[in-house]
Amino acid sequence: MKKFATLIMIISAILMTACNTGPAAEDLASTLVVQTVAASIPTVTETPSPAPTATLTNTPVPTDTPIPTHTPTETPVPTDTPTITPTPGPITFSDDFAADTGAWLECRVCSWEDGQLLFGPFTPSEGPNYAICGPCGETTYFKMETDVTYVDGPTDRGFGLLFRLTDDVAWQYEISTFQISFLWEYDRHRRTWDLLNRDIDEILFTGLKPGYSTNRIGVEFRPSGNSTTKGDLYVLVGGTVIFIVYNLDAELAQVGLAMGFHSIAVAYDNFYFEEIIPTPE
Repeated sequence: MKKFATLIMIISAILMTACNTGPAAEDLASTLVVQTVAASIPTVTETPSPAPTATLTNTPVPTDTPIPTHTPTETPVPTDTPTITPTPGPITFSDDFAADTGAWLECRVCSWEDGQLLFGPFTPSEGPNYAICGPCGETTYFKMETDVTYVDGPTDRGFGLLFRLTDDVAWQYEISTFQISFLWEYDRHRRTWDLLNRDIDEILFTGLKPGYSTNRIGVEFRPSGNSTTKGDLYVLVGGTVIFIVYNLDAELAQVGLAMGFHSIAVAYDNFYFEEIIPTPE
């Protein structure tokens, strides 16, 4: 109401001064009214609300849960169990001839009967004839013995042991049914025989059993002293040394059983071989 009264007073004043010169009263009135009205309207000042401050909280992006890595542990590769190398020692071999074990090589006319090895008879085109001891190998110094029995054929033929066989020679110790011993060297190239025991006391030995009796014969080749190039040959009958040949050349060779001629058959049993290792100086 107060504002309206003020407005009436202003209009009256305008009418009272209408006769005065100046701007048209209507224009002036209009201007004053507009200004008055504008002034009477309270100015509303809008206080802007503060923009909300967005508090950016950096929420951490979840990272992948690390996958535990497996560090491989190298399993040690098992090593081979070390092979134990046996200490070299003398070779020994025995055979009771109960069966053919494959021990005897080049035994062309052989059969195993009643726990014995039957050897021969050979044809006249064959000879000398051997059965080589495979397990005995090649040897230089040794001792060897066997039982041997005459079976059939001419009684003047020798049979016994092969104690050195090389590419060049064959050395044989033979006996016969007449109590005679022969120590032969056979030249394999010239095909000739050489008698090594020429003393009559070495050839004839009454300790040998005649005829069909079994004799145990043997040979030993031992080092001459501490020599590794020379040896002494011991010839045994029934475990007794009947003669010795000294200072023979030592040579690596094969050993076995022997028969010098054809048409005779003998039986072997209880063979034994032992290598002799030289004693160092």
